[in-house]
Amino acid sequence: MDPNPVAGQQRLAFHEFAGNSDFASTLAFRATGGAALNLHIQVGFSDHEDAVFPSLTADFSLAWEFNAAPNDLSGGVPVVAFNNVGLNLGRYFSKFVKPIFDTVKTVLTPILPIIEVLETRMPVFSDIDLLRGLYDENIDGQVDLLEIVVAFAPIDPAKKELIFLVRKFLDIAERIPDGSNDVVIPLV
Repeated sequence: MDPNPVAGQQRLAFHEFAGNSDFASTLAFRATGGAALNLHIQVGFSDHEDAVFPSLTADFSLAWEFNAAPNDLSGGVPVVAFNNVGLNLGRYFSKFVKPIFDTVKTVLTPILPIIEVLETRMPVFSDIDLLRGLYDENIDGQVDLLEIVVAFAPIDPAKKELIFLVRKFLDIAERIPDGSNDVVIPLV
């Protein structure tokens, strides 16, 4: 090869390489680079807006560093990961569970004031340790009107349990997300 090429000639021709007996040593190449792919994936039974089934969500990551040795294109090993895997209950709650709870809540709302009165904290009974120890049946640190009523005029345990369950149901109904599609329970 002529280190002083003819004016205007700025490339090597094939015959200049072919004349060399060690062609492989004339060309030495090295490939370097990298690739990164990050995707948010949601897998479900339907993409229809009215679908009520839960779906699975995850963040997919692929990282591949490519730093091959001279004359070797094998490269590095790709790293694949699924992160933030979760069960998305958003549509399930807002489209399926919430309407059921709202219907039952409509029926139970008229008795809510009675339940609130029965759950009213009784200051003297709650503040004096001796009285609290005698009347605090559910051991929550306070005595309410229902516990006083039960102590002086025993009621059927099933009725007492019904009052407790109605209150618990209404508390749960208030906590159900409304119209959200992002209620995700982490799985990993």
